[in-house]
Amino acid sequence: VDEAAGAGGEVRRVVVDPDALAPSPPEALAAGVRASDARGHLALAVGPGGELGALFRAEDGPCHEGPVCARFAFRRLEETGTERRGVGLATASPCARPLVGYVQAGGVWFYGLCIEEGGVPRTVVYAIQFEPRYAVAAPALPGARPRGLATLGSAAVLVAERNEGPVASVFPSATEAPRPLGPGRELACDATGPALAVGEMRVPLGEVSGDLGALLPPRLAPAASRAVWTGEVLLVAVVADGTLRVRRHRCAGGALQALKGG
Repeated sequence: VDEAAGAGGEVRRVVVDPDALAPSPPEALAAGVRASDARGHLALAVGPGGELGALFRAEDGPCHEGPVCARFAFRRLEETGTERRGVGLATASPCARPLVGYVQAGGVWFYGLCIEEGGVPRTVVYAIQFEPRYAVAAPALPGARPRGLATLGSAAVLVAERNEGPVASVFPSATEAPRPLGPGRELACDATGPALAVGEMRVPLGEVSGDLGALLPPRLAPAASRAVWTGEVLLVAVVADGTLRVRRHRCAGGALQALKGG
């Protein structure tokens, strides 16, 4: 399973072997992830010290909701192996793309899970704070299909889609209730470089991590695209006609310009 994790202008390409993540048996996770063409079974997060964490779909099994549930587990990724972390999640009614995202913002770990009830998606965003210890689960944007979870500065932002267009909700901290953001999404260049605006929030692109593609305007990052900021260039990976294409953009002369070959 190949993923990219970016934070603070640093991009890491991570190839995750499902056999290294699965608690037992390893073939269960390998089959569960590889049998699906949809994303949403693995999410990576970069911590404040550069450590990598993975939230992934593990082997299905019983939970408090029923005899067969989708179960999710956490691992810390290291060069020497993996280390189990935290308490896992489980649901009997996962969406086709259940994992919405996994990010760290302002000293808080946020992760989202999509649950489908009667054909209607429902997203729950979990916030875990270690100093002082605090944890909360907050339903967000009911009825909207989640697109991704990312950070804007020290806050986490959930982006989702309704029939009438995109919607977003910001989570300022573990102890503050989420609030809606305006629908506007724009990337602009100024004297200090690119800045991303989502609703009324505006931060330098270097302070954005997680699912950057969900925050960008559709003209730059259409649905299902992936995007990362290298510190100098915006890379957007798009699948068109069965071919993966990487588009490159950078700020020059106060404007965002597409680079040749992208």
